[in-house]
Amino acid sequence: MGKLSISIISASLILGCGQGHNSRDHGASRTNRTTVQEPDSTDKTVELTALPETLKISTLPGSMTVKITNNTNDTITTGLHFCIERFEADRWKVVSPKDIEFPDLGWRIVPDGSETFTKKLYKDRIHYTAGRYRVVKHYLKSDYMQTRKSFEIFAEFDIRE
Repeated sequence: MGKLSISIISASLILGCGQGHNSRDHGASRTNRTTVQEPDSTDKTVELTALPETLKISTLPGSMTVKITNNTNDTITTGLHFCIERFEADRWKVVSPKDIEFPDLGWRIVPDGSETFTKKLYKDRIHYTAGRYRVVKHYLKSDYMQTRKSFEIFAEFDIRE
């Protein structure tokens, strides 16, 4: 079981946040402030929420809280890895520094469970301007060893003058 957990956690870190990509073309639509992945066959989802949803440049904190909620019937695994993207020119662009390392730790989140993480904003390394941003995280379902599928979820937030 230990090797399985290490493989799953390592896979989530390797898959990373658009590694090798400078931007993403994930449309601009949003129906609420929490973005979710495609529903599974039972129409249940995993949600990622960023708190607070709106920040001011003049009082930009050093970190923010993100909460991942598992509304599926499956136990999921996620790690500490995340990245920050900014929406500009109708595209999502990775703005997180490329040289950030994350401990190789994993969290198993049971059905109807949640976990809260504090995420650094790296404000000393990212030039924030007013606009739309999002935190991007990955998670794996319990069948990862068979499917090799990683799922990406997003939590949007705004930065204002």
